Amino acid sequence: MVHSAAGGDIQHRVSRGEPDLEYRLFVPKRIHPNRPVFVAVHGISRDADEQLSAWAPHAARHGLVLVAPRFDARCFPDYQRLGRSGRGPRADHALLRVVEEVRSALALHSRRLLLFGYSGGGQFVHRFAMAYPHVVRAAVVAASGWYTFPEPAAPYPFGLRVRHRLPGIRFRERALLRVPILVVVGDGDTARESSLNRSRLVDRQQGRNRVERADNWCRAMRAAAERRKLPSRIDRQSIPAVAHSFSAAFEAGLGTAALSFLRRRRRKGEVRSSTTQREKASE
Repeated sequence: MVHSAAGGDIQHRVSRGEPDLEYRLFVPKRIHPNRPVFVAVHGISRDADEQLSAWAPHAARHGLVLVAPRFDARCFPDYQRLGRSGRGPRADHALLRVVEEVRSALALHSRRLLLFGYSGGGQFVHRFAMAYPHVVRAAVVAASGWYTFPEPAAPYPFGLRVRHRLPGIRFRERALLRVPILVVVGDGDTARESSLNRSRLVDRQQGRNRVERADNWCRAMRAAAERRKLPSRIDRQSIPAVAHSFSAAFEAGLGTAALSFLRRRRRKGEVRSSTTQREKASE
């Protein structure tokens, strides 16, 4: 199904993989084939249309192909944690298949991704970025309920010791610390409502609300980079007077902050890519 929209076309698609993943695709009128695909991931409301509506005008303006997956609750109950063994299909594998389908259909050249995720989508995005650092150009993690910490001895999803939980995945701390990530939370997002993970283990490791957990994760990631003698790639921003609401946060500055960060990182990546191509051509 294809709908015309300002600046491009909106398509409702289902992947050809097993299991099927439904997704929304925005194709701008003018595509820049060397730019990364922009992926926006919903929270537990699973409202892919909300992500598409918010981001399509910006994608049109910058010539970005936009993918908004919808991880159905029945098929992908554990999508926030990528789909651990025994808890449904792998959400990371499903997204990779979708992106490959889109690249092939639109003749896109870049194999990198720009990622945005809100709430449960923020959980998915930061874990995907940690699992596939070579794929992610930059990521924005907004109002995530909790995080995977850079602790090699702690079991996944609390830390990096994966073992049988995600077959085929191995977290390499040095590589994941190189991914540019912006963490954004409304400074009023402190309620302990039913959708927040309120386990004692998470409270003890990370804090009692989304603001505390974002701050503690950023500190942990920066400390891990310092131990490895790497520059920190973690940025942190707050949205004033906003609680846990995607629409309110987006209107109050989340969209602007995320887009500015992703555009900056995208351009740096394009400069590095162009420089590498020129160096190879001169050899």
